[in-house]
Amino acid sequence: MPTPEVLMEQAMMTTRDYMNRAIQDIDNMFGEVGYAKKNPALVAGYMQTAAADFSSMFGSKTIADSIDHLADRIDSVADLLNKNGVL
Repeated sequence: MPTPEVLMEQAMMTTRDYMNRAIQDIDNMFGEVGYAKKNPALVAGYMQTAAADFSSMFGSKTIADSIDHLADRIDSVADLLNKNGVL
C-alpha cells in the first residue's frame, strides 16, 4: 500500500493532468485559445466529470477483481469437498 505522502502526490499529479487536459480540450473545442480561462466553470465541470469517471471505473475494477478472487476461492473449496467425497 502506498504511503499517504505518495497518495497525496499522485492526487496532485492527477489534478494537474485533468486541469491541463481540460484547458486544452475546451480551447480546442471552442476554437479559441484562452476560452477555458475565460470560462472556469467549464474547466471545473470537465474536471468533475473526469474524476467521477475515473472513480467509477476504478471502483468497478476493484469490485470485479474481488468477485474473481471470491470465485477462485469458492472453486478451491468445491474442489476440496469433491476430493474428500463430500459433494
